[in-house]
Order: sequence, then C-alpha cells, then structure tokens
Amino acid sequence: MSDHTEWKKVLLPLTNARNEYVAIVMSRELLRFCKENDLPFDSADDLVHREDLTDFQFGWLIGYCRIWEGLIE
Repeated sequence: MSDHTEWKKVLLPLTNARNEYVAIVMSRELLRFCKENDLPFDSADDLVHREDLTDFQFGWLIGYCRIWEGLIE
C-alpha cells in the first residue's frame, strides 16, 4: 500500500469529524439567529424564501447557505 493511501485512511475520519463539528456549530448559530430574529427554526434554504425577511436577515441567511454549501463540497 502506498504512503498516500495510508494518509487517506488517517485523514478521512479526521475530516469527517471536523465537518461534523462545524455542522453542529453552524446549526447552533442558525438556531440563535432564528431566536433573535423571531423566525422559526427551519433550514436556511427554506427560510430565504420567506417574504417577511429584512435585508439583513436575507443577507445573513444567504451567507449561511454559502458557507454550508462549501462545507459539503
């Protein structure tokens, strides 16, 4: 087995654990944002379609979605 394959076996679980941690932190931030802005706790993808959002709320949610998409790529 090549050294490259060995590194993949070591790093893949670390990457998955890091992504899982980031997903938990981001979910907590979304929950906090929803509470502070009197929004239901829902996916950011769904929330951006609400017609009653302020410009700030819409921008925050779009930014959140972009970060989330980068995480899963």
